[in-house]
Amino acid sequence: MIGKLTTKGKPFYTYDLNKIEKAYTSLKKLPLINSSKIYYSIKSNNNSGVVDFINTLGGNFEVSSEGELDIVLAKSISSDKILVSGPYKSIGFYKRCLINNIKMFSVESIVDLKKLEQVCVDLNQNCNVLLRINPINSSLQPGLRMTGVASQFGIDEILMDKKLLIEMNKIDRVNIIGIHVFNGSNNFELNHLVENFNSILKLFIKTEKFLKRKLSTINFGGGFPSEYSNNKDPIDLKYIENELHNICNSNKWLSEKEILFESGRFITGASGTIFGQVVDIKKNKGKEFAILNFGMNALGGMNGIGRLYSPTAEINILTGNMIPSKKTTHFVGPSCSPLDVIGVKKNHTKLINIGDWISINNVGAYGLSSSLINFISQDIPIEYCIHDNQVVHKNLTKIIKEEVFI
Repeated sequence: MIGKLTTKGKPFYTYDLNKIEKAYTSLKKLPLINSSKIYYSIKSNNNSGVVDFINTLGGNFEVSSEGELDIVLAKSISSDKILVSGPYKSIGFYKRCLINNIKMFSVESIVDLKKLEQVCVDLNQNCNVLLRINPINSSLQPGLRMTGVASQFGIDEILMDKKLLIEMNKIDRVNIIGIHVFNGSNNFELNHLVENFNSILKLFIKTEKFLKRKLSTINFGGGFPSEYSNNKDPIDLKYIENELHNICNSNKWLSEKEILFESGRFITGASGTIFGQVVDIKKNKGKEFAILNFGMNALGGMNGIGRLYSPTAEINILTGNMIPSKKTTHFVGPSCSPLDVIGVKKNHTKLINIGDWISINNVGAYGLSSSLINFISQDIPIEYCIHDNQVVHKNLTKIIKEEVFI
């Protein structure tokens, strides 16, 4: 089936929906999570076929932009399955959400809270919110740390004082029902992830005391790890399973609360593979370079695999002759940038020729969705959703620029 897709001669992504189902199900089986709501972070992979499939699995959706709102509305996803988050939501964005009966928000500052309150007054509506809190400390050392350090995310725990409480008590149309803590993503130190969950429970109790009211909802965020741009298998969650069981036994009161978790990377990461073709081979200053028909315009850009582009992708050579080689080949993209290096393959076992196809696995999350698709106006890879070895969905992304004469 993949062979048929390569005949088109352009780079493309495949997302294996069976792997998405396996990942989602493995999360949903875990203690505490099995009775919670899992919110899929659309930012990790906004492919409409992927979103549609996760909806059929019973997933909920974390939306953080008007573009992502467009996606869930186009799929007629029930409004009670949507949580709106992010450090900035415009008045227009809030209005669109409320008009479409979306009533669950994560607010990140007193300014954000007052803005939402005013929109509710204007529309004569009420809504529920979670206070996103940036805790004083975080045990996480994730791939991308968001809180527990100075950042743009959440209300600083240090500033939860009498002055803030007075401001919050002025809010009438917005009902504060719980807290939201997302300390970071892609944490492979699972013991730290568990410590993080325990610290969030303590923060929840502290917040109830601060607000002088009972709260109903805890959003633990996520942090579940996923391999990126390599051939490794998904991480085993057995340790997490045991520890979550212990958390449930030690905190019986959790059964009375609504529990939320978020995941994007873990759910979709292993599902994705990008395929591309070698279009030129050259030697320069003693090094061999294989130029591909895709690069940072299609894979990760500046943030998919870190804050700066890092040539760490594990390249699989799909065609070519089996001739062992001690050569090192630098696989680079087609753009006019020295940063456009995809990966370096040493001692590869195949002789590489122009026209050969390569692939990179574990790029179902933060692959195309975080790439520089507008850089030098290169072709954007086609995306195929595969289910039971059959193509069931095809996405072709186009950037449309409308010239406006002034």
